[in-house]
Amino acid sequence: MARARRLGVRGERALVALALIAATATASVVFWPGDMDGDTNVYIHQALSGQSGDDWHAPVISAVWHLFAIVGLRSPGWVLAGGVMALLAGMYLVLRIRLSRAWALACSLVVFVYPPVLAYAVHIGGDSWVAALTLCAFGLLARGAQSSGRARAAWLGASVACAFFATAARHNAPPIAFAFGSAATVLLVGLRPGWRRILTVVIGGVATTALMVGAVTTLERVPLRATASHPESHTYVYDLVQMSLRENRNLLPASVYPRDLAYMRHWTTSEYTDGLFWGSGGVIASGLAGQPLRDLKGAWIRAVRDRPLDYLLVRANLTRYEISLSGRLPVAFFRDEPPPSLAEYPVAFPGLRSAAVKYIGVGAPGAEAPGGTGDAGPLQTVWVYLLALTLGLVRYARSDRRLDSCLAWLAAAGLLYMLGLAFTDPQVSYRYAYPSVAVGTVLAVLLGAEGVRRLRPAVSSRMSDPSSGTTCTAGAE
Repeated sequence: MARARRLGVRGERALVALALIAATATASVVFWPGDMDGDTNVYIHQALSGQSGDDWHAPVISAVWHLFAIVGLRSPGWVLAGGVMALLAGMYLVLRIRLSRAWALACSLVVFVYPPVLAYAVHIGGDSWVAALTLCAFGLLARGAQSSGRARAAWLGASVACAFFATAARHNAPPIAFAFGSAATVLLVGLRPGWRRILTVVIGGVATTALMVGAVTTLERVPLRATASHPESHTYVYDLVQMSLRENRNLLPASVYPRDLAYMRHWTTSEYTDGLFWGSGGVIASGLAGQPLRDLKGAWIRAVRDRPLDYLLVRANLTRYEISLSGRLPVAFFRDEPPPSLAEYPVAFPGLRSAAVKYIGVGAPGAEAPGGTGDAGPLQTVWVYLLALTLGLVRYARSDRRLDSCLAWLAAAGLLYMLGLAFTDPQVSYRYAYPSVAVGTVLAVLLGAEGVRRLRPAVSSRMSDPSSGTTCTAGAE
């Protein structure tokens, strides 16, 4: 009897795996070889050539991609498939913490095809990788906390690897490493409530962040020999430009910006200053180093020190745009900035892909023209997903269920990531908020399932049927 039940569980797991693989294959075929932009071209060049370039474009991720290119998987479409599979698996594992297998699978598929999630799930770039790897890290961590022996070590090792690669995917991902380390400390150490628990959790988060950032930096500098690109210089420029326009006085050093205030005003907006770096108006070098970078940093420190209120107002204004409280976010719903050898990566089904792209931008002005940048629609209202993250944090932090702490710290990861953007964002863009949008959507589904459970007990029993070996409260496999 026990053996039959055991085989039943294995069969259910196999069906779930097949369903996730089928969904991955379908999405990959429809969108092959993926949504690409200028950054994707750099990833492709680094991966195929084996040259790391600078640390702006995730050289650690490109180095892993290079290993697959060596064995013949050169097309970016394979990276698309890997990213989609990771996102689907991560969503399923997180949802599985509180839902039965069938409901977790169904909800993960629904979340995946939800336009604001699908839009960047098929993009080849750091933002989509951070979202997928973050969900995988927390989902695998919860799975490891439920396991024992070799299985426990395997799940936990995989979760650490996902958190590490999420940290490596974008230079502003350390808040996710902190949340992951804090969640691991809570789940694995099992501390009693009190100030010692808080202190230990914070130490665990800080230590994890330091180790992962240190490991990423070491890999980039030593074996990969990636040069420092100093992405913080773009943040310095944004802040100084916006403060200059507020005061009607140029605060940028002459060694960095050789033009006047009128030129600055012409080529920038309150949400965007990259016109001074690239394109026909570009006069500031990207990747500043040496004395110009020191001059820029010094000017930024002086401006923040002497005008702290102006600085906070500039940052608050950017954040209002980033979370959709002021105007609409610019969203590139689908781009095709092809790599040098486009013929090597043909689109599988152009008509099908075109229809899918229109679906992605449903309700958003400008989305009917693939390749361009339109305005975000109601579905891309970022503050709604931050609200879901906040409600999830409050709900699961108060729970006495052990695995709910993993959900609470996942919500904290999404909020901390956006808090980091509030002080580091060099411009306004929906894709910067995408990891928090994806995580917020998953938590909104879990909160919705809890609402259904309270209102409809009969539905709740199907969501978590103990006879099938699953429970809504423990999510045990």
